[in-house]
Amino acid sequence: QYFLKGFSAEKHPVFKTSEVLNLDDPSQPLQVNHELTIPEHAVVAGDKIYLNPFIALQQTSNPFISTERIYPVDFETAIERTYIANIQIPDGYEIEHLPPSKVITLPDRGAKFSIHMTVAGNRISTTTRFQQPKFFYEPTEYGGLKEFYASMVAKSAEQIVLKKTAP
Repeated sequence: QYFLKGFSAEKHPVFKTSEVLNLDDPSQPLQVNHELTIPEHAVVAGDKIYLNPFIALQQTSNPFISTERIYPVDFETAIERTYIANIQIPDGYEIEHLPPSKVITLPDRGAKFSIHMTVAGNRISTTTRFQQPKFFYEPTEYGGLKEFYASMVAKSAEQIVLKKTAP
C-alpha cells in the first residue's frame, strides 16, 4: 500500500512481478521487489517528454514547517528504503537534461538521501536511497532535519527531459 499511495487513480502501475523477502525473519530487513510499468507517468509537450525519475521515493512536501521545535521528533524506528528504476528512452528521443546525481546528509549520520543516475544505450537507470538510522531527534537538531527534508523536496522535483531527435 505504501508504494501505491503516490499514484493517482488513472495512473496505477501494472505489476509484472512482485515478491516480499524476509517477512518471517525479524532479524533481517524487509525487502519488497516489484517489476512494473507505469502508464502515463510522463508528460509530453511538443517535441519534449518530461519525466520525474522519482517513481516511488518522491518527497513532495516538507513535513517540518514550524520555525522551531519544543519537543523531540520521534520516528519510532530506523528507516532504509532503496528504489531502482530503469527507464527506457523511446525511439526517436534523446536526453536533453538529466538531473545530476546528489547525496544529502545530516551530521553524525543521522540521515542520508542519495540519487544516482546512469545512462547505457536507450536506458536510464536511477538508484534512489533513503537511510535514516537515527529515529530520535532533539529539538536542537530540528533546524538541520527541516533543512534536510527541504533539500529532499527540491531534489525530488527535478525532471528528466527528453527531446525528439531530428528526422
